[in-house]
Amino acid sequence: MAIKRGALVLARDTDIAPDVGEVLDFDKTITLRQIHSLDIESQCQYLVSTDKGCATLMIDYASAGKGIDTPEMECWFPTEEFESKIEVI
Repeated sequence: MAIKRGALVLARDTDIAPDVGEVLDFDKTITLRQIHSLDIESQCQYLVSTDKGCATLMIDYASAGKGIDTPEMECWFPTEEFESKIEVI
């Protein structure tokens, strides 16, 4: 799936999320909570959580993968429609 916030596509890399490559399990709902706590330059940062209790950190795609220690990054693409809730804190 592509997780988008407005015109931005979100991604994760191994600098911010060691779980890159692991599947986030969900039924229909993904919640995005804007955060400002990562020690990484980015246009935006989100805690992404699912209705099945999974969570990961994501940043804007343009900023992902630019770190020195970033061997992997990923963005997901849609396979079916799903409902999303966005909560900005």
